[in-house]
Amino acid sequence: MTHENFQQWVIEDDFCAGRPDWDKAGANFSDNIKTYEFMKLRVLNAGHQILANAAEILLVGTISACMAHPSISTFFRKA
Repeated sequence: MTHENFQQWVIEDDFCAGRPDWDKAGANFSDNIKTYEFMKLRVLNAGHQILANAAEILLVGTISACMAHPSISTFFRKA
């Protein structure tokens, strides 16, 4: 597996000609899109950046290889 199973597609609920039926495909509509943007930037991007920094130092090419690397995965494992 190269990624987690979680998916989230959040769209600002502000359409000039009616809302499309994208919720049938799993999209979420929100009046407060900034909350979702903040969460993505702070949680997802920050976590990937921490992994990427360790990977760069150890010359590891991908995030999945980073998590398989014994020095890096140990660092992120709970005690």
